[in-house]
Amino acid sequence: MQFKFLGTAAAEAIPARFCECDVCCFARKNRGKEIRRRASYLIDDDILVDFGPDSYWQEIEYNIDYLKIRHIIITHPHEDHLRPYELLYRKNGYSKVTQKINVYGGYKIFNTIMGCAAASNGLLTPEDLHFNPVTLQSGEPFKTDDLEIIPMAANHMPGGTPMIYIIRRQGKSVLICNDTGWPPPESMTTLKNQQVDMAVLDSTSGLLYPDTCNGHMGINTVKKLKDELLSCGAIKVHAPVFATHFSHNGGGTHEKLSAAYADAGISVAYDGLAVQI
Repeated sequence: MQFKFLGTAAAEAIPARFCECDVCCFARKNRGKEIRRRASYLIDDDILVDFGPDSYWQEIEYNIDYLKIRHIIITHPHEDHLRPYELLYRKNGYSKVTQKINVYGGYKIFNTIMGCAAASNGLLTPEDLHFNPVTLQSGEPFKTDDLEIIPMAANHMPGGTPMIYIIRRQGKSVLICNDTGWPPPESMTTLKNQQVDMAVLDSTSGLLYPDTCNGHMGINTVKKLKDELLSCGAIKVHAPVFATHFSHNGGGTHEKLSAAYADAGISVAYDGLAVQI
């Protein structure tokens, strides 16, 4: 399983537009790993996780062949993770599309997509947009021939059916746990003994709010969660763990974040990082 970080930022990205904070000014000057676009991931060459406002830039920058995309898995309907207008361009008249894709998420995902479609183009159906909606329920695995998705409730966006996911394919697996605080008890129960090969954890609150545990997580909470995931068998003993979904409001350059996480054996993700699981 090939996993690529297409974006590693929270909603405002880094540098945030118009922002004069130290993190944003440092990013504008130094660029490189300091430039962070909205969080999204590519698994192998046919699975996207989240589809936000930077998706077109990411497609071009990383030479992603969107004709190969068969699955889009959405964590929640906040606009930095779901840009429904981009899916509207699958409609005949905008593009020539013959192949359907599967779109996965809680039911609020599809309310958002179809509500946007109604506001922009009148009454449309998923068929008009050439996608198959797959509504997921927390704690209920979904399987295709070569793909398993285990959705779990996230601690984020109350009422928005937010999810964290285990994604499995061909004997390899990844836990995507960003844009969430400490996972709810029922999600931690589902995670027990899953023996996941890699974990991606939210670090929105960063260095400045290290003990944040509701809605998002700070560095101390991320370290504690890694320990708990190891203790309950959710991740394998030597599974790589990455912090991601950084906000300029949480403070910290890439170097400072890396130093803060070093003692816990947690790596700091950056845009364009590719990992072979």
